[in-house]
Amino acid sequence: MPLTMEQTATEALSLPERERARLAHLLLASLECGEDDFADEWDAEIARRVDEVNRAAARGRPAADVVREVRARYG
Repeated sequence: MPLTMEQTATEALSLPERERARLAHLLLASLECGEDDFADEWDAEIARRVDEVNRAAARGRPAADVVREVRARYG
């Protein structure tokens, strides 16, 4: 008998963080929305951000600070 969505979620949430991230990636990639649906928009956004970095218009932040803030906000 297949697992229910709740059982699957419980099992998934018990995985280590790195494995949960990999599972999330696999699940998102499996959605019906084709990869090309947003390709042009993503390409434009990436180009804009690269340009900001190249012009020194973007400010970087340590990843640890960002992760700490996200965890504090969303638990």
